[in-house]
Amino acid sequence: MKGSQTSPATHGILITGHHPNGKLDLQDVSGNDGSDITVNSDDDIVWTNQDPGITIDSIEEESNSDGHFRQKPASGNNWRGKVNSYNDKVHVIKYSINWTENGEQRTYDPLIRINPS
Repeated sequence: MKGSQTSPATHGILITGHHPNGKLDLQDVSGNDGSDITVNSDDDIVWTNQDPGITIDSIEEESNSDGHFRQKPASGNNWRGKVNSYNDKVHVIKYSINWTENGEQRTYDPLIRINPS
């Protein structure tokens, strides 16, 4: 329905593995690839590290981004962030997951697409 409002959803991203080149294995809760996900305006995203061999140091937008996160990802047992609300077009966020394995820092850059409300 055009103009209808939906309640914000929560999207889970599981970090299930890592590779020497810096790539992380990301899955959504259905087991699909989580490295390029589509969400709606105002949705929450929760990243959960299931790989015991690494530590997630930060999750952040690239520096040239327009501030697509209303609440920047913050850590706890999981990393949680909230995307902004848009009504004009699909917005694409390239963000970084900064992680460490045995003292060596690495970065992986997946995508989030935000549908307008």
